[in-house]
Order: sequence, then C-alpha cells, then structure tokens
Amino acid sequence: MKTIQQVFIISALTILSISNAFGQTEELKMFLDAYKTSEFDESKKILQNYSFNVSANYTMSEYSSINGLLFETDIPGVKGYKVIVNCKLENNSHQFTDNRMMVVMYFDKERNKWAVFAIREVIDATNEYNIAKNDVEANKFYTKKEFVYKGLAYWCMMAGKLQDAKKYIELGITEAKLNNNSSFTTNIDTILKAIQ
Repeated sequence: MKTIQQVFIISALTILSISNAFGQTEELKMFLDAYKTSEFDESKKILQNYSFNVSANYTMSEYSSINGLLFETDIPGVKGYKVIVNCKLENNSHQFTDNRMMVVMYFDKERNKWAVFAIREVIDATNEYNIAKNDVEANKFYTKKEFVYKGLAYWCMMAGKLQDAKKYIELGITEAKLNNNSSFTTNIDTILKAIQ
C-alpha cells in the first residue's frame, strides 16, 4: 500500500512539475509577445500583468529558442526560473541583430502566475552578486548607501539569494529614510512578499 502511495505522489509531483514548466514558458511567451509591441496600451497591460513592473528597455522584433530551467533559492520551497532567449534587438544604428537575453522569473503567489523579475543581457548573476556583496562587506560605497544596497538586492534576486535581498533592501530603505532621500524607490520588498 505504501508503495502505491509513493508512486502516486511521485507521479503527481512529476505532472505538477511538467505543468509548471509549461506554464512558465507560456507566460513568458505572452510577456515576450507584448514586449515586441510595447508601444501599444494592450501590450503595456500584458507586460504589467506578467512581470514585476518590468519596462521595455529594448526594441525587440522577434524571439525564438526559449531554453529555461528552474533554480533553487535560499528559501525552501521557493524556486526561480532562468531563461536564455535568442532574439533580435535593435542596435544604435537602428538595425536588428541577433542577441541572447536572460530572463529571470519568480512565481507570484498573489497573482497565481509566473512573472518576469528582469530581462537583460546574459551575465553571470552569481558573480555580480559576489562582487557587489564583497564591496558592501568591505565598506566600499561608490554612491549613496541606499542605492548600493538596492543594487546589491537586485543581484541577490538575480542569483536566487532571497534572504540577502530582503536584508539589503531593508538596509537601503532605512538609509533612504535616514537621508530623507525622496528619489529612492524600490519594489523589491513588494516582490519578496509576493513570491514567499
């Protein structure tokens, strides 16, 4: 009897995993389709619905080859989804060239869907996280502390270091309040609440 229950549980988890991966890809496709036509109001609504307020910073004409994988975060039960997308982006000469872009997604429990945290050129997020964290720990601040903490919190999110992201964004918010810095804004604290 226990063997049958174990097989059932494993089968259910496998089906859930496959459907989640399919859901991530489908939700990303909706986001990318809207990204290509981001000047239209309907596309702006879709971008908002399938992301954590990601703006269209690139002009994209097409995309293909979505290759993604789930990754572990430092919070049990919370996973991220990292994707490399081949696409055509407009360069400074207004020509479309082949590029590889990295997309990081998290499951938004409040909206019950995967949402894009960031889309950017491919980079080693863990390396960037380590560099930024080492600078902060060495008390190297190249600008106001609140902005350095915010930058580090971003790299924490990109690398799946959510506990550190929470720590550093809270330090950033505290610094901004101490400095009466009204130009400091962030949504990382809101995103962390939505994905945990």
